[in-house]
Amino acid sequence: TVTIGAILKPTGSKVAQDEELLELETDKLNQVLYASKSGIVTLTVKQGDTAKVGDVIGFINLDSAVEDVK
Repeated sequence: TVTIGAILKPTGSKVAQDEELLELETDKLNQVLYASKSGIVTLTVKQGDTAKVGDVIGFINLDSAVEDVK
């Protein structure tokens, strides 16, 4: 289980591929999650929420498609 830390790009933000989206926190380390594609980010979590590995925590809206953020 991870905790959603700082949200670096809130919902509605335009992001470039490899841009930092948010931080994931565990009791042992913090890890930044990067955008896999360029587009508009929509997060379905907020700071302090928890998630399991593989949970969908948002989407990146591309020109003609939507890609899950995991």
